[in-house]
Amino acid sequence: MLVFQNGVKETLTELRAKYWVVKARLSVKTVISSCNLCRWYGGLADKAPPPPPLPSFRVTKHPPFSYTGVDYAGPLYVKPDYPAQARCEQKVFAYTLVV
Repeated sequence: MLVFQNGVKETLTELRAKYWVVKARLSVKTVISSCNLCRWYGGLADKAPPPPPLPSFRVTKHPPFSYTGVDYAGPLYVKPDYPAQARCEQKVFAYTLVV
């Protein structure tokens, strides 16, 4: 069985595809914790990939507020604080800048 030090979950998945072991999780944890190679590779973090290049509109100079957007949502009915008040409606505007 070859799972390349992927940890308990992946090892259990591969193990259970072929065999049924009583207390499999405990057995796999014991074996992995006693394996020096598994402990070494289990502690190494994956290297993050380099960031992708920025699109051209992000790196060219533009005056402020040249690209804006407005999102509108509503009417949203709001429950009143007191029972005597009438149900009121609210509107939401979200202004975004894309520079």
